[in-house]
Amino acid sequence: MKLYAPEYYKDFVCIADRCRHSCCIGWEIDVDGDTAKEYASLTEGYGRAVRDSIDWQDTPHFRLTAGERCPHLNRSGLCNIILELGEERLCDICREHPRFYNDTARGREVGLGIACEEACRLVLSSDRYAHLITVGKLEGDASVPDFDALPLRKRIYDILSDRALPYHERLRRIYSENGVSPSLLSDDDWKDILCSLEYL
Repeated sequence: MKLYAPEYYKDFVCIADRCRHSCCIGWEIDVDGDTAKEYASLTEGYGRAVRDSIDWQDTPHFRLTAGERCPHLNRSGLCNIILELGEERLCDICREHPRFYNDTARGREVGLGIACEEACRLVLSSDRYAHLITVGKLEGDASVPDFDALPLRKRIYDILSDRALPYHERLRRIYSENGVSPSLLSDDDWKDILCSLEYL
């Protein structure tokens, strides 16, 4: 099965210590099962510090330090697991963030979530958002979605790409063609919704 991604995806690299909103601060970082087993077996050097930093109750996760920092985020904003043990020793969430995956009618796609500062910069500055490229192959098959969103996405991208129309007119056409009104909710309703979301 092919893995597709927006063209800008290939340019994504974590900016580490240059990030102003580190994903290593303020989030509980869960350790996936396979990596937890590996970490549990570490008894020497920095590996022991990794093992001892995990709360093993329920879902294993790193115990955050003062300021809700990951215990492996050093004062320079770099990851000590990478520095001491290598990037291949990261748990799944640390290796994958901010990537997400969706199955589509033609295969699996990977994208970048905009909870990440650098991903957000790439997503919002790209004028090639509609151009998908093949970035790899995966074993197995994608699950077939109940709804094929690809034609609708293409139509929305076509409208957004029409520079002959002012931006507000492009949005109006998207609303109109899809039976959506931006005024379905008041500003206060939108504020309540946004304030109810998880802080990222």
